[in-house]
Amino acid sequence: MFGRMPLFDLIVRSCMRVKPGQQVFILSDDYVRSIKISEQVAETCELVGAEAIVAIMKRRTRQGHEPPPSIAVAMLEADVIFHVADTFDIVHTDARKKATEKGILFVNAMSHLSEDYFSREISLDDMKLMKERSERLAEIASHSDEAKITSPYGTDLKMSLKSRKGIPIHPLGSTVVTVPDYAEMAIAPVEGTTEGILVADASVQTWNFVLREPIRLTIKKGKITGVMGPEDYVKRFNELLTIDDNASNCACELGIATGHTQDKDLQGWSWEYGLAGTAHIGLGRNNDIGGQTFSLLHKDVLITKPTVWLDDLCVLENGELKV
Repeated sequence: MFGRMPLFDLIVRSCMRVKPGQQVFILSDDYVRSIKISEQVAETCELVGAEAIVAIMKRRTRQGHEPPPSIAVAMLEADVIFHVADTFDIVHTDARKKATEKGILFVNAMSHLSEDYFSREISLDDMKLMKERSERLAEIASHSDEAKITSPYGTDLKMSLKSRKGIPIHPLGSTVVTVPDYAEMAIAPVEGTTEGILVADASVQTWNFVLREPIRLTIKKGKITGVMGPEDYVKRFNELLTIDDNASNCACELGIATGHTQDKDLQGWSWEYGLAGTAHIGLGRNNDIGGQTFSLLHKDVLITKPTVWLDDLCVLENGELKV
C-alpha cells in the first residue's frame, strides 16, 4: 500500500517545497490509510534531507475540531506542516490559523485519498494553471462588491463581497496549500447579506456520498431559515445547525473551484470541491478566512453547473470557467 509513487515526490518537492535541514511536522488521524500516507510523505521528506516527525491524533469529530493542545503547540515549531485525515481536517481551526499567521506552510491532503489517487500523473504545468486561475479569480473577487450565483437546479443567491479579500488556494500556494489537483478561490461574504435559495445538488462536505436528491436551503439576512429535501437529509442537516448560534451563518464562504485534473464522476469526497466547473457555499465559521464569524462548524455544500457573477463579470457560466 502506497509504495514509491511519483506523486509523493511532487507533493514534497513542489507543494510542500521541503528543503534540506527543515523541520517537517506530519499530522495524521488514527486511520490506517492516513498513517500510511504520512509514513510515505515522511520517507520522501527525509530523502530530500529534511527531518520529518509524524504525530498521530485521535480522529476529529467534525470539520473545525481543534487538534489537542500538544499538537497545536508542536505545529508552531515546524517549518512545514502536512496534514492528512480520513475523517475531518483541521483547516478551519485556530491551530492552523496561528501556524499560517506565523508564516508556516500548511499543506492539507484532504480525506479518503486512495492508492489510485497517488498513482496518477499530474504535472507542474497543471499546478501552475490552477495557480493562475485561482489567483486571477481572487483578484477579481477582491475588487467586487457583490456575487450572484444561480444553477439549473434552483440555486438563486446574492451576497455582498464589499471589503472582503479573495483567497487563492492551490498546490503552489504561500500559506494554505493543497494536494496537486485541488484548487479554488475562496472568499468570505459579508455576514447578514446573503439572500435567496441555495440548492445543494451534489454533496454535503464530509458526508462522503452523492445526494440522491437535492437539499434546498432558504437563506434570509445571512441565516438559513428553512431546509427541504429527503427526510433523513433534513434531519441530519438540521442537527448541524444546532451546533451553536452561528452554525446557520450562510454564506460564510463562496468557493469557486479551479482544478482540472480530477475525475468528473463525482463520488461525494471532499477533494471534489476543487473540481473546475463547480462552486461551493459554506455555512458556519469564516473568521479564519477573512470573515468575522466564529462557529464550531464549517461545512460546505457542492453546486454543479453554476453560473457566478462577480459584479457585472460572469466568471462561471453553467459550469464553465470564463476567466
